[in-house]
Amino acid sequence: RIKNALTVIQAIINQTFQSGREKDEILGDLGRRIGALADAQTLLTRSGMAEADIGDVVVHALAPFRMRKESFCIEGTPVRLSAKQALSLALAINELATNALKYGALSGEAGGVTVAWTAGRPGTEDEFSLRWIEHGGPPVSKPSRKGFGSRIIEKALAQDFMGKALIAYDPEGLRFELTTRMTQVGGDPRSGEPG
Repeated sequence: RIKNALTVIQAIINQTFQSGREKDEILGDLGRRIGALADAQTLLTRSGMAEADIGDVVVHALAPFRMRKESFCIEGTPVRLSAKQALSLALAINELATNALKYGALSGEAGGVTVAWTAGRPGTEDEFSLRWIEHGGPPVSKPSRKGFGSRIIEKALAQDFMGKALIAYDPEGLRFELTTRMTQVGGDPRSGEPG
């Protein structure tokens, strides 16, 4: 687990410093991203297991962003994630929430986010789906370039769940969906052992 975390930290540092932004903004993003990773690692360590419940991961990742109780609607059934999946999901949720706070539904008083997931029977070909849906914020448009957050959300998360990840820039709010099969959720799907 430590080796995985160090690899992720190295990728975070490399990607964050590749952008041509101001030093203070880069350092702020770097601190936030490593903090999100540390929080997810703490959740796994506290549980003493190689897996974490998806609900705990989502709630933990959103804790710094819950300024108003009604900002988030979080719903779904208990699902165990591997350590690697928990870490990448925590980072992705942190990126989505940061984006929503800067530009999307959380940038004003009226907006909110629904985070919902559905799961089938563990270890089967049943579908697993997680959705992030923003509403009540300013109109959304596709950014001119893909940043680190988009790469984490669309590539790393999809790879760690061996599924598909899609970000849609609907005018009424950003929408994200991750889909995979239940055989890919939980222990390391490549080795058959816990992540």
